[in-house]
Order: sequence, then C-alpha cells, then structure tokens
Amino acid sequence: MEDLYLSHPRAITLIREPIHDTAAFGCFGREIIDSPYFQRLHYILQNSTTYVAYPSNKNTRFTHSLGVARLCGQILCKALSQSNTKTLKGFLGDTSHFIDDRFVVPIQRVGGTTNYKEKLISGWKATVHGHSGFSHRHFLSTEEHDPPVCWDDDYDGFPAGFLVDTLWQCIQLCGLAHDIGHLPMSHSFEHALEKPDGLFDEYEKILDRASNRRTTADHDKNATFDQNVLCDSLIKEHGDRLFEAFGIDKKAVRNYLAQDLPEHELRSLVILNFIFKNNRMGHPQDGGQGAFDYRNLVFQLTFLVLYASSTDAMPPVSGDEAQKAPKFLRTLKTIIAGEIDADRMDYTIRDGHACGSLIGGFDLQRVVNNAILIEQENRFFVAYYYRALSGIENFFEQRAQSYHRLIYHRTSSRSETCLQELLGRLLHASLIDGNSEIAKALEQFGFISRSTGRINRILPINEHTLESTDDASLRALLFQIRKHLSQDTEIDLDQRLLWPIKVLCEVVLLREFRSLASLFKERDLFDAVSEKTGADCDQIRKKFYDAWSDSKRPVLSMHLKQSFHDEFGGNVVLMLCHQKPKPFSVSKMKGDDRIFIVEADGAYSPIEQRSARLARMAEELKSDSRINAYVIRNPDSESESGYLKQCRNEISSIEDFFAQKLVDLLPEYAV
Repeated sequence: MEDLYLSHPRAITLIREPIHDTAAFGCFGREIIDSPYFQRLHYILQNSTTYVAYPSNKNTRFTHSLGVARLCGQILCKALSQSNTKTLKGFLGDTSHFIDDRFVVPIQRVGGTTNYKEKLISGWKATVHGHSGFSHRHFLSTEEHDPPVCWDDDYDGFPAGFLVDTLWQCIQLCGLAHDIGHLPMSHSFEHALEKPDGLFDEYEKILDRASNRRTTADHDKNATFDQNVLCDSLIKEHGDRLFEAFGIDKKAVRNYLAQDLPEHELRSLVILNFIFKNNRMGHPQDGGQGAFDYRNLVFQLTFLVLYASSTDAMPPVSGDEAQKAPKFLRTLKTIIAGEIDADRMDYTIRDGHACGSLIGGFDLQRVVNNAILIEQENRFFVAYYYRALSGIENFFEQRAQSYHRLIYHRTSSRSETCLQELLGRLLHASLIDGNSEIAKALEQFGFISRSTGRINRILPINEHTLESTDDASLRALLFQIRKHLSQDTEIDLDQRLLWPIKVLCEVVLLREFRSLASLFKERDLFDAVSEKTGADCDQIRKKFYDAWSDSKRPVLSMHLKQSFHDEFGGNVVLMLCHQKPKPFSVSKMKGDDRIFIVEADGAYSPIEQRSARLARMAEELKSDSRINAYVIRNPDSESESGYLKQCRNEISSIEDFFAQKLVDLLPEYAV
C-alpha cells in the first residue's frame, strides 16, 4: 500500500459531543469514521420529519452512531470489570477457545504459520492495547477471597487484556456500523419501499385499462425490489465463516438476511464489508504485519457479532456442540440490539435533548455504571446491579413518552406519512414508465439504475450512491420533480398518477397543506367512527387490529383506497399511519434478550419479577396504539369549492364515508 491513510495506529482520536461529552476512537474506529460511507451520515437525519414539529431536532445518524459506539464500549467494559471472577474467567475462556479454534488453528493448518498467535498479540499491542480501560473490580465474589482477573492472566496463550480489548473494539465497531446503511430520511425511505407493490395493484384496479398507457410488464417489479444481490454478496464473503462459527448453512443465513433484517441493516453489513476489504491501515511498518492480522480478527469478530441473531431461529444446541457454541457473541449482540441496548438508550436521551424537551431524560450513567456480567443456564447475560433499577424504569417510561410526544407528534406524523406516500409513488411511477422525467430524475440522483435499458435496481449499492445518496440529494430530486410538474413538462403518465405526486411535493418541501386534511383531527379514530356509525368502539378497534396484521394490511389498505377512488372519481387519495407504542414488553424478555437484576447478595431475578412499576407500564401501554387517517385532494377539482383545508363540510362527508366503509370492510378481514 503506497499511501498512509491513517495516523499512528496507537493514536487516540477524541470527539466531543453534547450527550456523552467525549468519545475516544482508535485506528479501527477512525477507519470507519473517516470512510465516505460513514461521513454520509452527516446528512442523514435521525428522525426524518420530527423537525417539522421541533425545529431544533436536526440530529443526524453520524452523531447518534458515535454515541452508540461509546456506550457499547462502556457497557461491555463495566460488565466485565464488575463480574465475579468465576463468570469472567468462563467468558474469557469461551472467547479465547473460539479465537484459537476458528482463527489460529486454521491459519496454522493451512499456511504452516506457527507464530500466528504471537502476530495477533503484537498487532494488539501496536494498535489498541489498554484502550478499553479494563480493571477487574468485581461487585460479587464466589468465594471469600476470590482474586480478581489480572491484565496478563493467560487464556489459551492470550492475555486477558488482549481478549477484553479485542471485544471492546469489536462492540465499538458494531456501534459505529449499525446505522451506516441507512437510506435518506432514515426509516421513511425504508417504509416507502414497501408501498410500490401495493400501488401496482391499486393502479391496475383504479385506472382505466383501456387507456393508452404503458403497463407494468415493461419492467420486472419483482426483481427490482429483490434483495438477492445484497444477500449473495454477503453470503459469498461470510457464509463459510458463519457455518464454522454457528453451524448454520447458507440457506438459513439467506433466510435471515432476506426476511429478518431491515433494509438498512442489510446495507450496513455490505458497507462494513467494503470498508474491511479497503484496508486503510497504512504501511506495514506502522505496527508490522501483526497489525494487519489483528485488524482481520477484529473485523471478522465484528461481523460475527452482527450476525449472531441469526442463531435465534435455529434449534437449541445441546450435548458436545453446546460446549463449542460461541455464547459470548450473542451476549455482545444484546449490547447493540437488545431491550436495554446502547442504541435505544442513546436515541432516547438524544432526541429529547434535541427537541428542547425534558422528555427522554433518565439517569444514563446510573444504568451503564451498574452493568454486570452473569452466567445463567450455560449462557452469559449483561445484567444490572439493583442500584440501576430506578434508571432502567425511567428509561422505559421516557422511551415510551418520547415516541408518544416527540416522534409521533401529530404534525411530524402527518409530514412523515406524506413523505412515505410520495417516495412510494415516485418509485411506482418510474416503474410504470421508465422513460418519464420522473424515472430520469431518479436515475440521475442515483435512486434507481438500469440494465439494458430496463430499471433493474432501486437504491443500487455502488461507490457513487454509497457516498452521495443522502437527505440533501433526495431534497434536490424532489425539487427537480416539482419543477417538471409545475412547468407542465410533458410526462407520459396518467394524470391520476401525477396529481398526488405534485400535491405531496408541495406538502413535503414547502409545508403547503391546503389540499391536505387530517380526518377526525385530534380525536381517536375508533371513537369517531363509533360515533358516526353507531358501531361499538371496542369491537371496531379489536377488528381493525386483527385486520391490520402484516399479511392483511396491504390488501385492506388497497381496498380502502380503491373505495375512495370509486366514490370521489379519483380526486381523493387516502393515507393511513399506524403509530405503534414502544413500551416495556414482558413477551420480549426471553432467550438471550432477558434482563436480570442482581441483588447485593449475588442472587438475581428477571426484571419483570423485580419491578412492579414496569409490569404496570406494560399493561397500561399495551393498547396505546393510534391510527391517523389523512386525505389529499386534486387541486384541479377545487376551483369551485376552494381548497380542501377550507371545506369543513366536505371533510365531514369524507369522514362519514371513511367511517362507514371501514365498518363495512372490517368483518371481511378480521378473524
């Protein structure tokens, strides 16, 4: 490698930020942070449209990821430092056996290298030696004079410090990389990707089949949204390693990637793999060859931690295989993706701070400082000393309030719904006619790509899109499309497809709400429907949520939209938004995601048994779910009656129609 990209591998970079004061990163963390893929997160909003209600909320995925990485390292280091000696020795022994069996032995067997272990240790000393700050000062002892684990204690030839620093570095990289694949406007674009298939069905039903238009057959819409390309690349890179580590075949891994992972997590794995392959360590003399070998170990372990959830759907391992299963990897995964994890704790406190609200505040350091590693049923858990219980209870309460009052604020929710609908309609329109100005604009900004003239990928992953596809480029795209529509540029698409896009562009870009109305504004939808139709409110609510399951939701939504088209001549479009609660849930406290509270005498119990306050909260918030309904109307139909916002009588008639249609449809979908 000719160029020295990074400073000395032992150097520490300190980054100040308002929530956690200072975050420290070594050479591997800087390698991710300095990459163009991570720098792109400067321009990805954490909460998409929350700024509409709270203008100061301009958090980005960049600062959030820095905070998560810092918390990940803190939680792990505290948990290990405060664990009793027996548990810590078991955990480090499990780690050392795994590294020896899966990394050292295969290298020595294939390459005949007898000093690979020494190279790893020398690479550790040349890079992150001592950076974790590990010092074993256990809360609990299994014996009266239980000696602490020392930095140089030997585990299969690896010092304890080597193992702790390595795991600390891995979990920090997990924190940095967990959101690196987010799409523009964060989850909004991800949810919008679910809409085009339903829009295709709607388009086929509500538009005149005899009209002169292109058909969906011009483009393979199924291939366009297929994740096989990303899955294949990941399985090619990691499939063999995952089979060796977890005993999971490539078919099971494919199912996990394609079905269980959200789009941004799948893309995060792909991007992290790009960074891993594009080694920025610098010259070999900066740390020697051992630094490269150690870097490979750190990144490979990071991938295994991120994939560790793939074992959840597998049958439990027993017998001799149970002794070989890497228990520590699933434990590390709970720090970044669990019920009390670094991700959720960071955004809960960060969102409230950015909104200028006291909501979201809880005693973060009280929780982190009382993390402790325990062993239960041949598994390791990051548990919490009893002093942290009040902080944990406040965390769950503030998280629920943050979603209810901040993220789901009615103004923000309205804009979020319109943004998702707009993005879905843009993608759908581009697939209806790949030669339209809309499709050309999407291609120009890197949101679609073509093969042999046909659109074949949505949000393709390549060097250009991974560096440039962000909120700014999305906003520029929307302004360009708005310009085409406002100047009456000839677009070979049915006007019944174009007018909703034009209205939604005005709403999203310029907060122009004249053609938008909220049905049953500031009222519970089911109470309002009950009042208008005379149907029982509780029955409507129950039937709706039965019908709003993942499998039935698209069909019910399309049926409602089609009814609006038939009733209002294609001049009114319905949009539904479901605000799901984020409460403490006893049902989620299972397997490796269980949370234990440790008492002063060393006994521990599941948190749901220890906290009556959380049990009450789970019951109170179980049904705290809200459905919002919005409609937009074609401006061309408003010349006589005025804008929809001004027409209270017309809004009332739309509400009457929606209420009766919903009551009529629910028995067909509810079980």
